[in-house]
Amino acid sequence: MGTRISEYRFVWLLVMAATVAFIWQQSTLAPAESAATSDAVGEVVIRIVGGKETAAGSFFDRFLRKIAHFTEFAVLGLESEAYLWRHRTPLLTLLQFAFGLLIAGADEFLQLFTDRGAAFTDVLIDLSGFALAVLSLHILLRLITLIRNHRKGGTPAANSDA
Repeated sequence: MGTRISEYRFVWLLVMAATVAFIWQQSTLAPAESAATSDAVGEVVIRIVGGKETAAGSFFDRFLRKIAHFTEFAVLGLESEAYLWRHRTPLLTLLQFAFGLLIAGADEFLQLFTDRGAAFTDVLIDLSGFALAVLSLHILLRLITLIRNHRKGGTPAANSDA
């Protein structure tokens, strides 16, 4: 079980491609179809949190689309961090965030062709979800590595298998 996350880089690449395809496919839906999908998901989420009359239900009812954007890109950020784990350089980190920005920008660009319109704020929401997930997973994996190394009595450079 000492397998590293990074040994599955090809799988992570395929998963990222599938996630990008899903995100872009959602962006090409017609406005009515997109609204119907959001409404269906919204009804389920609002029912789970106790209805529209609750604070959580009211929040989800109002911001569901923005939360969906944030969540889709958070998933993509997690996947990109898993893909790059153990291959970190400052240049790769910069490219990772450029990748997130490129996908977010393309996502909004695609919406121009469906009469849904594009919004710069959505690009910021997308990139925020991506960045939060990347940073959170990076910190978590670093902590796991430090704890494992501490338990083994080694140094982080000597034992680095997260």
